[in-house]
Amino acid sequence: MNQNDRIPPYPGDACEVAFEVEEFMLNPRGTLHGGVLATALDICMGHLINRQSGPGATLELKIQYIAALRAGRVVCRGESLRRGGTWFLRAEARDAEGGLVAFATSTWKLLRKPAPAAVMVEGA
Repeated sequence: MNQNDRIPPYPGDACEVAFEVEEFMLNPRGTLHGGVLATALDICMGHLINRQSGPGATLELKIQYIAALRAGRVVCRGESLRRGGTWFLRAEARDAEGGLVAFATSTWKLLRKPAPAAVMVEGA
C-alpha cells in the first residue's frame, strides 16, 4: 500500500479501506498474496474499533479466501457484529467489479489507556 491508498471518511457503523494491487504484492503464482488481504482486512476492522471505542488488539482473525486476484482495486469493508469489552467484527474484500475476493471474522479486545508515568522526586 502507498500514499495513494486511503481510508475514506466513513459512517459510524462501517469502515472501508481501498488499495490498488501492485506487483510487489503478488505471490509466486502471480496472484495477490493472502497476507496482503489479511493485513488490509485487519486494518479495516482496527480502524473501525479505534474510531468507535478507542484502541484495540486483534485476539483472533479468520480469513476465508474466495477468489484469486491479479490486478485492480480492492475495497475492504468492515463492520461490528457485537460490541463490549470484547468485540466481534467482520470484513469483506471485493474487487473493482464488486466480486467477493475474501472475508474475515475477528475477535478484538479493547485496550486500556496506559496509566500516567510516575514522577520521581529527588530526595523523597
